[in-house]
Amino acid sequence: MRGQPEPGASGSQIYAASGCIACHGEDRKGSSRGPSLHDLSGNWSQPDLAAYLASPSTWIEQDPRMQKLDQSYNASMPAFDNLSEAERTRLAAWLQLGRSASSSE
Repeated sequence: MRGQPEPGASGSQIYAASGCIACHGEDRKGSSRGPSLHDLSGNWSQPDLAAYLASPSTWIEQDPRMQKLDQSYNASMPAFDNLSEAERTRLAAWLQLGRSASSSE
């Protein structure tokens, strides 16, 4: 379930509050609804990832790799336009940490 994170929430708290766990799992290993979020730095810069979170459909329309990913799962990535730019940036930074990121930061 998507909710609004508390003001000043950390990346891991934003991930949990925003409902990312429902598709990507608590451990970010992915599921039938969404891909693994480990090792994102190979395909994403932090600013691009934060922008993607605001409007995934824009990125999917323009990127064949993203189109293929989108078609591979039972759900499409929703826009996180309920998050502020600062929250999307904190979430992207936390996701960029990859496997080494702890759930509590």
